[in-house]
Amino acid sequence: MTIKSLIVAVSLMASAIVSAAGKKPVVVEKPATERVANIVFIGNSITAGATLQDRANQAPPAVVKQELSKTFGEGTIEIANVAVSGSTTTDWQPGGKMFSSAVKAADAFLADKGATLVFSISLGTNDSAVRGVNGSALSNEDFRKNLTVIVDSLLSRYPLAEVLLNTPIWYSQNVYNSAEYLVEGQRRLKSYIGDISEVVSNYRKNRVTRVHLGEDHWDYFDADASLFTPERGKAGAFYLHPNKNGAAKLGSFWASELASIIKGARPVHVNLKSGAELLVYPSETGKAEKAIVICPGGGYTYLAKDKEGMELGKWISARGVTACVLFYRLPKGDKEVPKTDAIEAMEYVRAHSQEYGGYTKVGIMGSSAGGHLASTIATHTELADFQVLLYPVITMKDGLTHAGSRSNLLGENPSAETENEFSNEMHVTKKTPRALIVLSMNDKVVLPRPNGIAYAAALLDNEVETTLLCYPSGGHGWCFRETFEFKDEWRQTLDKFLKKK
Repeated sequence: MTIKSLIVAVSLMASAIVSAAGKKPVVVEKPATERVANIVFIGNSITAGATLQDRANQAPPAVVKQELSKTFGEGTIEIANVAVSGSTTTDWQPGGKMFSSAVKAADAFLADKGATLVFSISLGTNDSAVRGVNGSALSNEDFRKNLTVIVDSLLSRYPLAEVLLNTPIWYSQNVYNSAEYLVEGQRRLKSYIGDISEVVSNYRKNRVTRVHLGEDHWDYFDADASLFTPERGKAGAFYLHPNKNGAAKLGSFWASELASIIKGARPVHVNLKSGAELLVYPSETGKAEKAIVICPGGGYTYLAKDKEGMELGKWISARGVTACVLFYRLPKGDKEVPKTDAIEAMEYVRAHSQEYGGYTKVGIMGSSAGGHLASTIATHTELADFQVLLYPVITMKDGLTHAGSRSNLLGENPSAETENEFSNEMHVTKKTPRALIVLSMNDKVVLPRPNGIAYAAALLDNEVETTLLCYPSGGHGWCFRETFEFKDEWRQTLDKFLKKK
């Protein structure tokens, strides 16, 4: 069979037989020994800590860090408070200095690969002013638009980030300092609470689950003026900025909401009996029809845990699929070790369906050498309902495979029998599960034709439902790399593949 097109998508009928017997590994909670979350606070003078004597320790974000450190452990939470007094959603639009400061702070956190990046946004107070502030008085429609642009830009740049939209707190009806707020402003500010809720609702309707709505604390602060610093204004003493006690209370409220978000974004650590580790990212929608076990690549000599593992797992879980990242043991002379770990992982995921979303179908996914392991499970067992392979190693034939993967798995001089046993294109049957295979034609590390393309041909010869995407460029190892030219296309295809009944 010859494949001339750069992008091939072929669908035929297939079936899969599933077994779910096996051991029951123990779920363990890992001690907090590394950074859990990095939080960037975007806001105005309330977030900045105006009127407080010691902003570095008393502003609401500082309180958040103190509270979350008690929950997750010292050294596990880091914050960047980039709030600017007097700012509005107009000031925070992408391309401006304020937005750039948030990007700079977030970029500085990206080295913490395992930490959850969170943006906590608290805007609206100055947007509501009658006059005197950039963008005020902002209509409800424009406020929603501005807020959506900010969130869209953050999610586009940081697709794995979580965003908390806090609702504004009360201010008195006589606020009139360098800008004029008064009764009209207060009324407008309160109406923004419904706008923020609508923005979050719109994201949820579009299956974007990483945008969260903060609780409404308006009445709490309305009922107690002692939580504010009295300030002299043109219309008498007014209440706008929380004092030390008020900031502590606001920070405590935010910390509680952020703790729930961070816990939801953190995986469950499972130690398999074989010695391998499984990171389970339950579906962020609560329920899941499918789960998938993800095998990172690394030539069977190391594991590409981040972009081919954890980042991919987080992204998939946000789309309603329970994602389980397998840190399988490296073979080190024993070719059965990775396969044993993957089988145990598949059996564990099947046995614990009710704990992680109630899914009924479980797939296997892998990149590069992880793709070889995934296709081994797909062709040598009946545990997988579907398979997803990214630039996979498939064959173990000398000169056609990735030499490092071959020698690390099978040794320097494997027998012809062993070579054939792990050349997975030779083991495809009509019972092999449906597949999505994605690769780049200019991959010089794992040659596409004798590996991914040959495997697709074998699947098609056996009438297995197969989707093959061959991109003209990208090379090897692009998985969750933002610089990959076709990142949007392949992710959209993966999303559709996972949603298919």
